[in-house]
Amino acid sequence: MLTVAARTFVGSVKTVNQDAYCVLVGQAGPQEVGLLAVCDGVGGLSSGELASSVAVRELSRWFEDGVARGLADGVSTGGLALSDVQRMWAGYFEGLNGRMWAYSQSLNVRMGTTFTGAVLAGGGFVVGHVGDCRAYRLGPEGAELLTRDQTLVQRELDAGRISAEQARRHPWASVILQALGAQETIAPAFSFGEALPGDTLLICSDGLHRRLDEVDFALLAEAEGTEEALLDALDTLIARAIDRGEKDNITAVCARIGGLLVDGDDEPTLAVPSGGGE
Repeated sequence: MLTVAARTFVGSVKTVNQDAYCVLVGQAGPQEVGLLAVCDGVGGLSSGELASSVAVRELSRWFEDGVARGLADGVSTGGLALSDVQRMWAGYFEGLNGRMWAYSQSLNVRMGTTFTGAVLAGGGFVVGHVGDCRAYRLGPEGAELLTRDQTLVQRELDAGRISAEQARRHPWASVILQALGAQETIAPAFSFGEALPGDTLLICSDGLHRRLDEVDFALLAEAEGTEEALLDALDTLIARAIDRGEKDNITAVCARIGGLLVDGDDEPTLAVPSGGGE
């Protein structure tokens, strides 16, 4: 059973919220499946808002029309794994990016959106990622970062040219290397994992993770597994980010993993690939 919650806040300074999010829970045959995603628009205010909202709308359609039905068929035949979902997702990214790029070129405007999302099914998940929103798995061992920022600062950090402390206060912190619709081709990153009962999957925009750390995220991990408790925890995290000086839009969605119960004595599961890929 999945318990989900979501919050978005325009920020203390901005008047337009360029973030958008998606939270869907449905049935695939006898089992529950979920989709969480956060998009953060880039470009001019109206263009960024349009890009993120279009991405979320298209993602919802992709999940409902393709993934949920495909998972249901796969469960009944034993023929679908989360690696298949990744391949479907790669096609979604390629198609949407091409349409958004063509639209922006036809109007001679710059528009795009970062994107981080997760599909949960059968005790596992696959994360798709473009840009600098983040996905975390919160459990007894603390907060595990599931994505790597596709930013100029992260590239410099990985190359050893700056330290972690320099990265936190670097003037290029907002420079991203990839965004849906902002370039002709993209290379989304994917990762896989197990979703154990009691774990919490969190996806958030940079307006939240820029100001918080693992100690803060423990508040969400320790919250009771009700929607009300998760919403209260998200509200507290957003308030902390604002108190620490955050002025950007802030969006966070989460899912608490319960017992993924189905009809009958045996619970069908989907294969979770080891490792990940791009």
